[in-house]
Amino acid sequence: MKSENLEQWNKQKAEELFSLSHKMLDIAKELTECNAKEMRIHVNHTIELAKHSAKNNLKEIERLQNDAAIAAAFRMDEYRMKAKTLLVDAHHELTDHSSKHIQKAMNSLSDWIEHSDNKMPSVNHYLGKVVRDIASSGSIAFEEGRKLITSAMDDADHALNNMASANELATKTHTIPSTEISKSNS
Repeated sequence: MKSENLEQWNKQKAEELFSLSHKMLDIAKELTECNAKEMRIHVNHTIELAKHSAKNNLKEIERLQNDAAIAAAFRMDEYRMKAKTLLVDAHHELTDHSSKHIQKAMNSLSDWIEHSDNKMPSVNHYLGKVVRDIASSGSIAFEEGRKLITSAMDDADHALNNMASANELATKTHTIPSTEISKSNS
């Protein structure tokens, strides 16, 4: 690779890294905003619970708790889906950038080998073949790694979906028995 091309490539890599870092900061900002919204909801819920606790209104407290649990489960599912979408998009963008840079490095190596083949003795032709095979194997390994990461992300998503389903079921069945309420009011 010529020095002019190398400088241009380095500049391009720096711009891409800068762009990716801004994308990651945007993702962090979106997720932080979701967390701040959730905190405001919890503060408001706590205030409502305190008001009804002061009045010793246990039925209203039970209703508030059940409503809050169901709403929290739905918000958690929305948050999970949003976070997953943002992170999957970032993953695909990063792997696309990585693939492009690996391909560029392989092309540079291939160019160097072609120029070197003309200058090497005939025995070193086998060395060039070995280097080409190694570069090809590296590319295949990268693609296999990418498939494994995608598979792991899918497995994690499946586990989160199962957990969300269990949480939803638990919030639907979560109630305080009426005998406990009547004992508390006595």
